[in-house]
Amino acid sequence: MSERLPVLFWYGTRAEYAAISAKQSNTLYFIAGENKLYRGEEAFATDFERLIAVAATAPETAEVGEQYYNSTEKKIFACVGNANSTPQWGKAVTPSAYLIYFDINAQVIYAWNGSDLVAMCSGDSAEIAKQAAEEAKQAAEEAKEAVSEIKAQIITVDINPEEIDDSGIWSKTFNELGVTSPRIVQLLNSEGQLCTEDPLIIIKWGADNLTVDFGVNIPVENWKALIL
Repeated sequence: MSERLPVLFWYGTRAEYAAISAKQSNTLYFIAGENKLYRGEEAFATDFERLIAVAATAPETAEVGEQYYNSTEKKIFACVGNANSTPQWGKAVTPSAYLIYFDINAQVIYAWNGSDLVAMCSGDSAEIAKQAAEEAKQAAEEAKEAVSEIKAQIITVDINPEEIDDSGIWSKTFNELGVTSPRIVQLLNSEGQLCTEDPLIIIKWGADNLTVDFGVNIPVENWKALIL
């Protein structure tokens, strides 16, 4: 049986979501201010209900229309008004199995299992997802730096046809190439095509030099040797 990935949770703005280049299929992305939920890049068709709390007692403050889930009564209550700064709660409503509930303060997503709201994922998962995204970003930056370092180490040498002798040999010393030991060599013809695998061309490192034997196929235009 294949290993199941943990379900992670991410919370942020639409712009922050759009900036994520690789959205993970095991991550739920909640778009703040829009009440939109995505699994990776796939939008959930299920409707959302916002909760300001999941608790055994009612919140001390609430705006009209805000809801909370009473974990003792297993009911959802909506604020219908305020009297002397005390929320007035309306009729108790049983959660729906066709909705997903999001605690906006605790950043926890819930679903109704028929008898209680069950947490699907939480803010802890959000931190894990955030950390994973930061680690992925750092890894990408390190990879970019590594590529830059490799590019900086590549030596490009022009192979001028006038430097090739009558037997088809082109040769340069370590000092002329700026190297101290043999390295990988790639040949590019005048059109930029890779010709290293040409069986008629022999590349050979000597004790202190590099030779390229073109045989009878001596280039008529400049080639390049890339020393990696």
